[in-house]
Amino acid sequence: MPDPYIVYGLRVRSELPLPELLPDPKPGDAAPDIELRMGDGAGGAADLSSPWSLPLTDPADYHPAAPGLLPIHLGRDAQGDFADVLWAPIGRCIARTGAEDGISRITLIPAANVPDDMLRLIVLGPIIGIVLHLRGWLVLHASAVELNGGAIAIMGEAGRGKSTTAGALAVHGHRLVADDVVAIPPAAPGTPVTTVPGFPQLKLWPDAATVVTDTAAALPRLVATAEKRVHRVPEQFAATPLPLRALFVLDDAPEGASHAAPLLPAADAFIELVRNAYGARTFERADAARRFAQMGRVAATVPTRRLRVRRGLEHLPALVTLIESLAS
Repeated sequence: MPDPYIVYGLRVRSELPLPELLPDPKPGDAAPDIELRMGDGAGGAADLSSPWSLPLTDPADYHPAAPGLLPIHLGRDAQGDFADVLWAPIGRCIARTGAEDGISRITLIPAANVPDDMLRLIVLGPIIGIVLHLRGWLVLHASAVELNGGAIAIMGEAGRGKSTTAGALAVHGHRLVADDVVAIPPAAPGTPVTTVPGFPQLKLWPDAATVVTDTAAALPRLVATAEKRVHRVPEQFAATPLPLRALFVLDDAPEGASHAAPLLPAADAFIELVRNAYGARTFERADAARRFAQMGRVAATVPTRRLRVRRGLEHLPALVTLIESLAS
C-alpha cells in the first residue's frame, strides 16, 4: 500500500490513492486506524443484484426501507460492528471496526468502469462518515473553521451555503477544519467538546468559488460529471483538534432584514443536531441512544445560533464580520 494518510486524526492506509488527504506526518510502521482495500479478492466487479452480502442475523441489524435512502445493512457479528452499503451503479462497500484491534477495515468493490474520482468522492464523504459512526463518533453534515483558537461549525440544508461561508471565513484568515463532514470524537463526561480536522479541501459551486480564489475558472471539477469545483487549502488548514466553541444553523433572513444570529435554547439546538447529523435519515434508528446522548451533550454545552442570512454573494463580507464578532 502507499504511505499512510491522515484524516480526522486517524491514520489511513489505502489501496485507492487519496491525493485529497495529507500524508501522515509520522508514517513509520505503526498499524493504521483505517485500512481500505479494493475489490473482492477475485478481481471481479461488484455484484449489484444481491441486496446484502452479509447475513441479516443479528437483532441489532438495521436497514432502512424508505425510498431514496442508501440501502445499508448495519449490524454486529463476532468480528465487530459492520456496515454493508450498496451504491448502484457505483458499487458496494463493506466497512467494519474490529472488536479486538479497533482497526476500521473497508472493502470497496466497484462496479465495472467506475472512475477513480467518483470512488474517491464516495470514500471521502459517505464512507468516511459511516466509518466514524462505527467508531462511535458524532458526525455532522456541516463545515467548520478555526476562530480564536477554537472551532465553529456551520450547519444547514444542502445548498444553503455551508462551504461558501467557510470559504469566505478562510479568505479572512481563518483556517479550515472540515468541509461537509464535521467529526466529534467520543469524550468523557465533563470534558470539552472537540472536533478534529478532516482534509484541506472545499467543494464549491462555480459562482461561490469566485469569492474564495482569483483562479476559480481553473479549479478542477469535483468529478468529471459535476459542476462543483474543488479548492484545496493545505496552507490554510487547521492541524490539531480544537474545542468546538459555537454552532451556527444557516437560515434565510426575512426580506429586507439584515443578518442576525439569535441564540437557540438547548432543546432547539438538539433538534437542529438531529436534523443535521450526517446521514440523518440513514442512521436515524442506528445506535440511537448513543448518538442522542452525544447530541444532548453538545446542545447543552456548545452555544448554538440560528444564522439568518441574506442570500447573495455580495452579503458575505457582512456575514463574516457578524460571525467573527460572535466568536470573539
